[in-house]
Amino acid sequence: PLPAGFEITAETPLAPGSWQEAGMPFYSGKVAYTQHFDLTKAPGARYVVKPGKWKGMAAEVKVNGTIAGTIAWQPYKLDITSLVKEGDNEIVVEVTGSLKNTFGLFYRKEPSWIYGPTAWNHAPEHTPPPSEYVIPHYGLYEPFCVYRSEVK
Repeated sequence: PLPAGFEITAETPLAPGSWQEAGMPFYSGKVAYTQHFDLTKAPGARYVVKPGKWKGMAAEVKVNGTIAGTIAWQPYKLDITSLVKEGDNEIVVEVTGSLKNTFGLFYRKEPSWIYGPTAWNHAPEHTPPPSEYVIPHYGLYEPFCVYRSEVK
């Protein structure tokens, strides 16, 4: 059985994967994933960043320190052509979680993407242990990619 309560530990760098598995089950903010790409610019080429497998409310993309845009709906990719340069490029994808991880509803077994004010009216008779909480998984599960497409 798990001990009661939770433990606060020192910050550690995250690897790709679920924030829950990294010990951050109630985190709702942003996590930045940084990669460097050595690019050779080709005339007329377009450059697109695609996160691959990820879960979150949105993902903000920065290229060489400049905000390129937000990925929040299909096809889950973003054109970054105007911001890439010849050579080394630092690309950051910041995945944003949701307040559902911070404020609950940890006891509700049915999945829902949104809850209204009355959702908190029905609490269990006894508080379940943390091992039975229902908490969404967020995070970047694999490194993101930059694709180059040639314009003909």
